[in-house]
Amino acid sequence: MSLTLTFIGWDRPLCETVPDFLLAQTGGGLLDLRRTVVIVPTRQSSWRLRAALPLAADARGVACIGPEIVTPPVLLAPPQRAGVASGFQSLLAWTAVLKAAGADEFRAFLGAGDKRPATTAWALQIARHLQRLRQELADGDLALADVADRGDALEEADRWTDMKTLEGRYLRQLAVRGLQDAVAAKLDHVRDGARPAEVAHIVVAAVPDPPRLLEKLLARWAEAGAAVDILVAAPAREAAAFDRWGRPVPDAWANRHIALNDEDLWLEATPADQAGRIARSVAEALKTQPRPAASRPQLAIGVPDRETVAPLQRALADLGLPAFDPQNQPFSQTPLARLVHALLALRDSDGYAEVAALLRHPDVLSAIGNGADALRELDAFQAEYLPVTLADLRDREAADPDHRPPAVPLAAVAQVRAWRTRLLQDDLAAALREVLQQIYKKRLLDSASRADAAFQQAVTVFDDCLRELEAAGPDGQEGRDGADILLARLRESSVKPERQGEPLDLEGWLELAWNPA
Repeated sequence: MSLTLTFIGWDRPLCETVPDFLLAQTGGGLLDLRRTVVIVPTRQSSWRLRAALPLAADARGVACIGPEIVTPPVLLAPPQRAGVASGFQSLLAWTAVLKAAGADEFRAFLGAGDKRPATTAWALQIARHLQRLRQELADGDLALADVADRGDALEEADRWTDMKTLEGRYLRQLAVRGLQDAVAAKLDHVRDGARPAEVAHIVVAAVPDPPRLLEKLLARWAEAGAAVDILVAAPAREAAAFDRWGRPVPDAWANRHIALNDEDLWLEATPADQAGRIARSVAEALKTQPRPAASRPQLAIGVPDRETVAPLQRALADLGLPAFDPQNQPFSQTPLARLVHALLALRDSDGYAEVAALLRHPDVLSAIGNGADALRELDAFQAEYLPVTLADLRDREAADPDHRPPAVPLAAVAQVRAWRTRLLQDDLAAALREVLQQIYKKRLLDSASRADAAFQQAVTVFDDCLRELEAAGPDGQEGRDGADILLARLRESSVKPERQGEPLDLEGWLELAWNPA
């Protein structure tokens, strides 16, 4: 097996030392790296390397073609093919299995049967936990059955046995529908899949804790003739402190002294306090220290605590230093997510609260025209008549042909009623598309707008989930389960942020070593 460990030091940023390694074998001219795959720890580090490699090649007079730069999950994903269950189909199968479980079954894991709600919401919560657990185990080259079969060596062995049995029923549920589970497909890909002919060289670039499943894949590919280089961000004198995959050996680092001065440690009580302290420090540095002539950036900010990101972005923006957060944002935090949730709530209930919540969404107010006036009319009508449902609004319309104030905002309520009628028809995916097209038909997108860029990303995520719903066929469209599972898939989804020329990045600990500052 051709597997080589190379130490590239820790005195320079990885966006310099990794290109040095990749370009070391050329003296100029054309360097073809198209058969090389470079594995980096995060998407942000891949962006750093993609930006740095062409510049480093040009400085050496080299024209570089390739390589492919990926993160571990991308490399471990099997080739796309028909017959592998989508996230929606997996949750649909899990929901069916869990709701069908007998009252006397799975007591160690699900509890007593008479205390189980056996609702879709209950089943979805458990299904999502089980899927996350299966995905985490798969990174360690394990399935639930592999863990459960360890028997008495486990704590709560009965719970693991229950999960193993449920997993078996879930896999059979998919098989009946002609589908293979995505986690099983990934394990099969790593255990049995052939090395792609176009891959001859793999470089693992400072991935500090590669998944065991990645180790297995790379070991198989190395045995099949690929060269595998493991790059470690440490000097060669530290070789004994790392294992053969570049992973730190815990015993070698547990008592390592790190030279930090007390004055360099700031203790702050809240995320807002942390953000304020960082912003003040940056502001003071900008006032007292002239900008150096060197082209290397002078400031890097690491944010391991996600709660600090938003207040820090606001504090830095006040200094005229907008900061980019490279982490994916939950789809649930987008305006489109709130609108979809409001539409599905209206589909489920025609209560006044659902009607009012939908009409208060800014995009709906823009769509109906004179939204502010309609909202004032609605609030005045509600204060006077206390309607409970859409039917109460209709009855009041009929009782007041002269439309005397406080009156129902007729156009707005008629539009909501039409939307609900459409959403209650059979094809939920088509109904949602149609209603959203009506709401957004007047919106014009500006390519330079941060809000519009974020909206387009959210639309892409939502469309992907709708396609999963459509691919599930009649099983996904019937009753309330389809809507509930769609919402669950949307909650699991995230939106990739788009850069808008921010001078700073707020990076996690894995990205800081790649920052050129």
